[in-house]
Amino acid sequence: MRALLELIEMGALMARTEDLEAKLDADSLAAFRGAGILRPTDYKAHEEISPSDFIRTLRALYRIEGRGLPVAGVFDRHFQSIGWVRDEDGDRSVVLVPQPARGLNIAVHHPNRALLLVPTARAVTAKHREHHGPGRWVHIEVLEEALSTKGGRLARGDVLLPGAAASSAPPPPARAKIEGAERWNQVRICKVHGKMVRIDIGKKRHRRTHVDLGMAHKRSRKPKRQWALLIELCEGHGYFKSWKFGNAEATRKLVERLGNDLCAILGLEDTPFHRYRRDSGWRTKFVARPDLPDGISEGEDADD
Repeated sequence: MRALLELIEMGALMARTEDLEAKLDADSLAAFRGAGILRPTDYKAHEEISPSDFIRTLRALYRIEGRGLPVAGVFDRHFQSIGWVRDEDGDRSVVLVPQPARGLNIAVHHPNRALLLVPTARAVTAKHREHHGPGRWVHIEVLEEALSTKGGRLARGDVLLPGAAASSAPPPPARAKIEGAERWNQVRICKVHGKMVRIDIGKKRHRRTHVDLGMAHKRSRKPKRQWALLIELCEGHGYFKSWKFGNAEATRKLVERLGNDLCAILGLEDTPFHRYRRDSGWRTKFVARPDLPDGISEGEDADD
């Protein structure tokens, strides 16, 4: 929950799917996607953060009346009115403060009775809480404290966002485990094509896609960066030395993630990579090939 609200506070309108899946639990991801707050985009492996759907969601959860006020398509850097709620004292304006570090100290001087909604508590001080608590002329409410997820839907108290569960994300791809290897030098991984490899252990041959190996994004089923690196290693006969995946630290982390994935798939504890060398880069302990071995045709290839 908090990770996405922090992005909104930062003014972000797009996020990498890989980062979202790393920072948000599956229920929160399903809830935000189901509400339309996170949307697919044509930009590969990224998702759009929709201000209009975020505001529509708040209107539903807080029972905010729009009264003809249009739903904004962008986040204001300071604050923006999104409607009105009624309580025992009458109308109260509802004001979203997307970037409270910029706008909260201005918004607290709202001339009318107001409910200020801020994404996280990072800019909310003890003084704010003392002077702008429940029942005050201007009341500050922190969304990360007020909202929750229930079964893939966003909720506020007893109010559950309707219709979100039907659009929730599909379950994560199951990772197919392969047994039989005791050491990495008993393993051979051959590229079949861009979305399939063959893993050989002795006389056993196992064709696996990026989805089979758990190297696919949960929603789009598109290959993760670990799969792209595995294909690069196959094409390089087990060697990789490039800036294709970022700087040295980013590449090291990606190699580590791929190593952890392969260990989980094959049930081995030792890393599948030799120590990095400046002259040759990264090198696998298993045999990697850009194609199937000579003398073995597709028709003769008896996989499990």
